[in-house]
Amino acid sequence: MRDNFPPNVIEVLKKRAAFICSNPECKCMTIAPSIEDELKVQYIGVAAHITAASIGGPRYNKELTQEERQAISNAIFLCNNCSTMIDKNNGLDYTDEQLYDWKAQHERWVRSSLNKSLTRESPVYTATSANQSGGITANIVNLHNINQTDPKIEHDKRIFYEADKIFNEDDLNKVMDSMLTDESIWSQDQDKLENLKSFYEKSSNDFLNDSIELSKNDLVSSLKSLLIFLGREFDMYPYNQPMTNGYRACLRPTLNVDRLGVGGDEEHKEHVALFKALKEVSEKFEDDYKQYRKLIKSNLYI
Repeated sequence: MRDNFPPNVIEVLKKRAAFICSNPECKCMTIAPSIEDELKVQYIGVAAHITAASIGGPRYNKELTQEERQAISNAIFLCNNCSTMIDKNNGLDYTDEQLYDWKAQHERWVRSSLNKSLTRESPVYTATSANQSGGITANIVNLHNINQTDPKIEHDKRIFYEADKIFNEDDLNKVMDSMLTDESIWSQDQDKLENLKSFYEKSSNDFLNDSIELSKNDLVSSLKSLLIFLGREFDMYPYNQPMTNGYRACLRPTLNVDRLGVGGDEEHKEHVALFKALKEVSEKFEDDYKQYRKLIKSNLYI
């Protein structure tokens, strides 16, 4: 038995999404006037379950009640193509956490776009969709701006390139590898993170593209959490390092038996808990950074 959404949930969900797919790399319009009948529309939107409607489905959560599975909090609005995509491999490639994030990010974008013109700033193109069950083939209006000479795009590209000089994908991989394999970070890499945060906190470096700006704000928030953790839980180790080219800081050396720790049970438990916290805060930053880069690529064509 499937715990399908009630009609009122579907109706509110699609309106909250403005009939636009919530996948940040898609954002396709899902509704358009019928060509043949002025009283009908072409529609390719889907109210998709974040956690499955029935046992064995993608991302099924046995802890939810029937009411929770049917609630709008368990629903995400997608186009037919993206709805099919997220359920491939029984949902293995798309976690419920990722879909909740898509939904929240999309609804923030819709709110920020209220009473703003999308047509003047965002030229459209059409693409033919596949038929969905009980549906029709439709032309999809893509709201991505394809005018690459638009001054707003040029402004946002400039901001991105300046930030990329401070901290880029290679830096991210280097920092993540060091923190999660060796529980350490070099002072010059921590300085890059501080400089990136300072750069993005300046109002003059705000993106004009709303979805990128929202993603950047998420990135800055997770970066702040990471920097607070580094400042509180990392210490220079070894203590006699030469300071000429920076120094290495490590996760609480006094708790690590391979550094200064004595290897007691309580120390070990505290060390494990600290590493878990480090993993959570650093992976959140990594996820937000990658999402930010995806939006840069899809909106600025970089």
